[in-house]
Amino acid sequence: MFEHVVTEGHGGVCYELNRLFHTLLAELGYDVRMVAAAVRQANGTFGPEREHTFDLVHLDGQTHLVDVGFPGPSYAEPLYLSEEEQHQYGCSYRVTEHDGYRVVERRPKESDWQPVYRFRPELADPSGWDAVRLDSLDDYAQDSVLAGTTFRSRATDNGKIVLIGRRYFTVEDGVERTKVLVKADEFHDVVELILAGA
Repeated sequence: MFEHVVTEGHGGVCYELNRLFHTLLAELGYDVRMVAAAVRQANGTFGPEREHTFDLVHLDGQTHLVDVGFPGPSYAEPLYLSEEEQHQYGCSYRVTEHDGYRVVERRPKESDWQPVYRFRPELADPSGWDAVRLDSLDDYAQDSVLAGTTFRSRATDNGKIVLIGRRYFTVEDGVERTKVLVKADEFHDVVELILAGA
């Protein structure tokens, strides 16, 4: 996985990127656990419980959410597992409780709170998930209506850039913009920008 994602520069999906990061954090001695999440869909409902993965890191008596693989607008630096409002690059975040779940919520400038994903911290796995569970995520991804859709994202100095299909999202200092990339060369340039970080 490291060869494909990092050495060859292809990038990866959440469970590849966050599993690699989980391994790094564990080898550095951090108390880290991988957890599954259900992502909020466009219609406001949540997807399957194991649709997304990220890490919880316990450090100095606090639990931090660490996610290096979410393909949409979200936090770039660790979040405290707390309902207190936290700020990153012009956006606000908090982790609320609702119906037995913890819900990561995000609010860009001049906008309302929106759920990003929900999870159950008590189901976090210190092993980083086993291969069988990863295979089931591969099956889900291949069977999904979004199979074959390009997902790319990268944190920037003041926000995030995201490509989902041909929709290009930029978040700069909390201000979101969306553009549909119609021309093939525009699409190619954005993919290269995100992968190369240029």
